[in-house]
Amino acid sequence: MFLRTANNEEISVQEWSERFDLRSCIVPPEGKLFLQSDWAQIEVVALATVLDALLQRTSNLTKIINGTVRINGKEYPNDVHTMLAALILGEPYESIYLLAKTDKRIADARQMAKAAVFGLPGGMGVRSFIAFAQDAYGVTLSLEQAQRLKKLWFKLLGEDMHEYFDYIDCVWKKGVTQLVSGRVRKGLTYCSAANTLFQGLAADAAKYTMVALEWASETTPKEFKKLMPGLQTVGALKAVNYQLNQFIHDEFIGIADYNDEDLETLHKEYEVARKQISTEWTDYPFINEPWMPIHTKKEWVHLRRWVSYRSFNPLCLALLEKELLMMDCAKYYFRGLTVRVESQFLRRWNK
Repeated sequence: MFLRTANNEEISVQEWSERFDLRSCIVPPEGKLFLQSDWAQIEVVALATVLDALLQRTSNLTKIINGTVRINGKEYPNDVHTMLAALILGEPYESIYLLAKTDKRIADARQMAKAAVFGLPGGMGVRSFIAFAQDAYGVTLSLEQAQRLKKLWFKLLGEDMHEYFDYIDCVWKKGVTQLVSGRVRKGLTYCSAANTLFQGLAADAAKYTMVALEWASETTPKEFKKLMPGLQTVGALKAVNYQLNQFIHDEFIGIADYNDEDLETLHKEYEVARKQISTEWTDYPFINEPWMPIHTKKEWVHLRRWVSYRSFNPLCLALLEKELLMMDCAKYYFRGLTVRVESQFLRRWNK
């Protein structure tokens, strides 16, 4: 969809919303604060999960997602978009990684990479992809550029995507069966079949997570465990009267009670707690859920202790609980994949 400016300039809706910052028009009710969290690259994680299951091996995409890059002696999580941007620019991945969002030339290549990473797994042809890139990402591609980008995308992911499309060729007319839920979807086009397997998996995980966040904010920890077997809560979200307010693609935005705390101080305390929760160790008994990773069990133990002793601001504890719930729900659907959650406190919505 396109909009036309007073100067007769045609721009996509996404470009328009980014240029004029429509998000900042959305604010929480008086006395409330946004708790915003989103899964990083969740559709890419879902695609990797599907590839691993279909190919019955660790896909190149999974290796990328679970891997890290070392720069100046420090480890950073891999970013698929920046990795493809490096191929587009013909430059070393390590040399552009830290500049990905500040250098316009690299940011433009990364935007081009995003169009490929999110569009090409759907099996669209080159001309359809050109239209998709323009409409969804504001990226203008010539036929030659689109063909080159598609080749680079295949180069990054190896033979896995060729095998994926071979599988779609065999099943799209009969229908596809969704991982985890076992839902069967029929009456598909080729592209909708290709998209359904990973987008449907991400959608299932999102719905499950929304239910978990809602119940966590309304019930006691004991009641929650009965309603959501395999998950847990420590009552931090309930303590700040959290309510899920918006869900956009991979972003969960809720509102919570806010006593006019200084946001900068609040973020600093949250970062301290976030760092400590993954490094501390206690002898407290773990929750015995076999599918839950050990490190997540440990983090819940710390959070439960902090809630009991009020070691941090309740809003910090609530945001940490929200993150852990989102990670646990995601890991139930995307097993074996590294899932990252990025969060912040906001007085008005922004990305």
